[in-house]
Amino acid sequence: MSYGYRLRCCRPRPPCVDLEAEKPAIRVHSCIAVLIIGLMSAMLLADAKSEARCTVDEPGWITSGYVTWQLVTDLAPPSQWTSAFSKVGPWGHQNPPVAKLIIGAATALAKSPEAPVEYMWQWPADYDQNLIAGNLPPPAMLAEVRTVISWFGIASLILVFLIAREVARPARWAPLLAPLLLFSYDSFRVHACRVYSDVPQMAFTLTGLWCLLLWRRRGSTWLLAGACVAWGLACGTKFSSGAQVAGGMFFVAIVSAPWWKRCLRILVAGAVPSAIFVAVNPYLWLHPLDNTVAIIRLWSAGIVHQQHDPVLAPLRVTERLRALHLTLSRVILSPSHGRQTPGFCGQVPRVLVALLVATAVAASVGAILRWRGRELCRRKLMFMFACAGAALGVALFADGASIAIAMLLVLGAWKVVQPGRGGFAVIYLATLVATVWWLPFDWPRYYLPLLGVTSVLGALGGAQIEAALPTRRLADRSRVAHDAIDI
Repeated sequence: MSYGYRLRCCRPRPPCVDLEAEKPAIRVHSCIAVLIIGLMSAMLLADAKSEARCTVDEPGWITSGYVTWQLVTDLAPPSQWTSAFSKVGPWGHQNPPVAKLIIGAATALAKSPEAPVEYMWQWPADYDQNLIAGNLPPPAMLAEVRTVISWFGIASLILVFLIAREVARPARWAPLLAPLLLFSYDSFRVHACRVYSDVPQMAFTLTGLWCLLLWRRRGSTWLLAGACVAWGLACGTKFSSGAQVAGGMFFVAIVSAPWWKRCLRILVAGAVPSAIFVAVNPYLWLHPLDNTVAIIRLWSAGIVHQQHDPVLAPLRVTERLRALHLTLSRVILSPSHGRQTPGFCGQVPRVLVALLVATAVAASVGAILRWRGRELCRRKLMFMFACAGAALGVALFADGASIAIAMLLVLGAWKVVQPGRGGFAVIYLATLVATVWWLPFDWPRYYLPLLGVTSVLGALGGAQIEAALPTRRLADRSRVAHDAIDI
């Protein structure tokens, strides 16, 4: 036994809570988590089945998804994918096929056996004109496909809770804030109940982040492989998921290990998602690199064409500083931005959003003040809430101040993450940079990749406040002392 270990064992043992007695409390908060997530899931499913009006993009997604499903089930060679997707315009090769395959499978199960699937919104006709012309899918079939997408929204709610529970240890109740905050976003509730590819992308990226955090704690190679597979599927859903792959490669490179093992991890973290991205898209099989570049150029040309559309000009974003301001203010400080969800989900109280964002801002302010060595003692919690209220008040009425306050929140994320959980901070910043770098329009769906990780950040804010409570600090010290003596 070493001298340092003897000193550690000979320290007076603080008053210790009974760890066995804490197990019922853990079960209680787990049951509450199941109840809350179950209630939110039921609301999403109810809104998906409400047969609300079809949106502009949903007919295109359903048609291109069914075309993808037919190509896969017919085992069509790569040469047929180009001619088949030429009929669906911007919903062809500009969007990777994984989400379209999910939508196509749901469409095949929901449609009538002999009914053709050839829907597309025709401009400048309005909703009623498109409905009479037969350009829109039947409401019953649309509701079934929306229900499938809503299950990915439910999976996202579960995943943000699991991620928050992983990074907010040893907090018990704070992880519940993550699904609540994610559900409070109007744009999440809209796209979780509509036929888009954004929510499946979110589910895949959150799965990759969760596996990465588990790998960092447990060291299992299978968990790292699972993260790479999930990120590969996310890239096969939307190109913007490449930011998470880059963040994962950076994180596995900085984790302590021999140099050859780091190189192997970087190779796996980059090669596996790339291989899956090519494998799920037969159009890329013959010439992977050339066809990928062609798809990206086609996508960029489509964005440029949209930006020159006079109708969309007011929402165009061309300056990166404005993109930074919009991203930080829309996602972090003003999550009420977006289209109000029709139906039952739209009745969620807006005050819930302000309270949860205040919690996250307060935690970051408190973390940075502690980082500089200022001890707030018993009044720390009250001071943190006062800072949060002032920050929100300034940010909601002064756009210039919103950038500074939002950056304070982002910087605080590095401090509130527990040691060894830096993977969350790396993925968060990679997603933030990617969103700011390529944001073409001020549309709510372009902020969706950032919503999941921002919700976890809100849970970390709650963990800071929970840790400031005297009972929580006593329980944590007792648990640490118990672990140190019983090695």
